[in-house]
Amino acid sequence: MIIYISIIFIFVCILIFIKYLYRYYKMRMLYRSFFLHKIDTEEEITKEYFKKIKNPDIDEGVYNDLELGQIFNIVNRTYSDVGKEYMYGQMFISNHCHKDLECIIEKLKNEKLLKKVLYELYSLSRGYTPALHFFNQDNLFTKWDTIIVFLSTLILSSLILSCFFEIMMIKYVVLWLSVQVGLYTHYVKKTDDMMSQCMSYSFVVECLNSLQKFHLFSSEEKKKIYKMINKAHRYTLVSRVIGVVSQIDIFYLMEFIKGIFFIPIYQCYFLLKHKNELEEDFLEMYEYVGKVETAVSIVSLRHQYQTCIPDVSSMPVVQFKNCYHPIIKNPVKNSFSTDTSCMITGSNASGKSTFLKTVGVNMIMAKAYHTCFADEFVYYPFQLCTSIHIQDNLKTGESYYIREIKTLKAILNMMSKQQCLILIDEILRGTNEKERIAISKVVLKYMFESQSLIFVTTHDLSIVDAFSHISQYCFNDDIVDKIWKSDYKIKEGVCKVGNAIKLLDVYGFDSKIVEQLKKPY
Repeated sequence: MIIYISIIFIFVCILIFIKYLYRYYKMRMLYRSFFLHKIDTEEEITKEYFKKIKNPDIDEGVYNDLELGQIFNIVNRTYSDVGKEYMYGQMFISNHCHKDLECIIEKLKNEKLLKKVLYELYSLSRGYTPALHFFNQDNLFTKWDTIIVFLSTLILSSLILSCFFEIMMIKYVVLWLSVQVGLYTHYVKKTDDMMSQCMSYSFVVECLNSLQKFHLFSSEEKKKIYKMINKAHRYTLVSRVIGVVSQIDIFYLMEFIKGIFFIPIYQCYFLLKHKNELEEDFLEMYEYVGKVETAVSIVSLRHQYQTCIPDVSSMPVVQFKNCYHPIIKNPVKNSFSTDTSCMITGSNASGKSTFLKTVGVNMIMAKAYHTCFADEFVYYPFQLCTSIHIQDNLKTGESYYIREIKTLKAILNMMSKQQCLILIDEILRGTNEKERIAISKVVLKYMFESQSLIFVTTHDLSIVDAFSHISQYCFNDDIVDKIWKSDYKIKEGVCKVGNAIKLLDVYGFDSKIVEQLKKPY
């Protein structure tokens, strides 16, 4: 008997050693890959955290205008869905604690600590499925379900115990196991993905429990986290025991045991029974884990890109040095400073729209992630409004022009409530020239008289001439020997030379068309 016990003990020790060896190996691999160049891939966003945001700071129009989906693919370096969803949501939130974020980032400069954090987040990613709405669901287990599950588990346990006294009882154990499997399958289907969400809740709790031991949070936050974890632990004891045993389970026997003894069902039942106590804490714990993953992503981002930590100004100003758009390969960097509204002119494809997007993207980056693609970036926390990529809507039957004026109306409404940074590209391009110019002059006059900061691009020099008192900037280009060139640098002044006809020649239009257009008209 002693020999058998010794063999089992040695075997368990070997398993534990293998697990820790794997952990050490995985930590090293995660750390090595952390600083490699990230390939920007599009990932699915479930918006589970976004749906918890009551009053988003930006709307869908701003998101589409600035192509924030592509920006997020660049910024996102998270491991788990918790971090990804939380980080995505930060683009839509107005209030951020950058001090806490920078404090975590500073601590992550410790190589040993970073390795541990990466491993915990990686471990969370392996088991977590979207579960933030878990406590919003009704408990699907009826009184009879509870009785059936309990009695079935009791019968199986009794049969297993009886095998120690009568070996022939094992055939009844096997028979009842088939009943257990059938019942478990039934309840898994009945509850859909509630059980996986229930286990995901436990994973988030345990991940945060590990992270808070690394002293990443302030003393006040640690006390709060400690209380939340203790409360959660009252109802996740079964999951925690399973989690500990799973550390030495290389044959996945625990998955079999969890199924035949209905462990996920019991865990799900306990959590839903006490959901009023746990729901609010779950969101906060989720946010703490998300905050750490956001910090990890920013550390990686700052290592790969030329970035800066922005400064917030108490005055309504936008000021930056060598700022660029991260989507563009080998981007041209611009420096700019203004505390007044401005109009921007320039030929086609000279850089006007990209400049507006660059300003907008870095404003979002400054607010959400305390990081900008520039050498220096100073900003006032304006409410951001845009009108850049307007599209007609076939479903609603709205034309391009209707979408434009509805967007402008929303901007005007926002201006009346708070100070905004407004980015408008080619105002009212969706209607005829005469009415476009007339409406633009009146609308822009109204905007320029407000306390907001307006950046507007246009080709219409008559509109520019009507606002000679507004700061004027431009982008210039040239075409030499059918080769189009632009330095993409913003300059003071007005661009009064168009390139539309010349570009037809550059892109191979028939010479008869080009020559005809060159004649006076």
